[in-house]
Amino acid sequence: MSDIERFVRGRSLGGGPLPSGGIVRHVYLDEAGISQNGVEPYLVVAAAITNPDRHWHDIVNYYDVLAEGIFDNYSHERDGHFIFHAKDVWHGCGLFPRETFSLQERMRIFRQLAQAPDLLAIPICIGILDKGKIAFRDGTSDAAKMSISHAIAFNLAMQDVDWWMEEHCTGQIAMVTAEDTPVVKKALQLFHASPQTDGRGYTHENTNVFMTRSIVDSINFSVKRSSPIMQMADHCAFIARRSLTDCKFIGEYKKMIDPAIYAAPTSRRILLLRLSLEVW
Repeated sequence: MSDIERFVRGRSLGGGPLPSGGIVRHVYLDEAGISQNGVEPYLVVAAAITNPDRHWHDIVNYYDVLAEGIFDNYSHERDGHFIFHAKDVWHGCGLFPRETFSLQERMRIFRQLAQAPDLLAIPICIGILDKGKIAFRDGTSDAAKMSISHAIAFNLAMQDVDWWMEEHCTGQIAMVTAEDTPVVKKALQLFHASPQTDGRGYTHENTNVFMTRSIVDSINFSVKRSSPIMQMADHCAFIARRSLTDCKFIGEYKKMIDPAIYAAPTSRRILLLRLSLEVW
């Protein structure tokens, strides 16, 4: 592709040439919370890939109707869209205290959350990082370690999104929304810093560095209340992370999300996330 063609067609978030034609997919990213070394050694990020024209109303209505069946005084038209936090339902806290909701009631609700991706035909990509396998340079601060670990986990999920796009909707592009928190912003700031460019702003081809060709524009940051579909990614990340630590009873719910999870071909190899030396 000539320099003129590169300029006219623009560049993807990862620096590669943009595909042309098709619709715009919207991807919602979320993680399973801040895991702690020695307690939960894994970082898990989930991505829900949607076609907004087809999926937005169906997904949001699914959760609103579920909430209206649980809370007599809730109305999405009056109160706004309801957000189910997986950890609250699972542990019996927040809006689902154990004093009000029995274990049986909470697991019934959790089952309905777990079945949503497959029921609504939403592809899910999962990025999993075993923190114990990351070797940091001596002197790396704990804050930098956390940011880098999160960046890698998000990167792994985004690679699967890119591969899913390539396999199922070549020529389409995707935009990403992630939760507006300091940790997530820092992690995705590192993701933005990953492409290496020359003096003209073009990315050098490097088969060892991940450069998305489908994910475009800056990543949007939003609170879950304003992006209700993000909760689907939260539920899947929560279930996936619990399943990695042999959490009791989680197997039933993992089986429910499994049909929706995209499995990248085994021939795919994980590409590096090139991090800025300033933060490494």
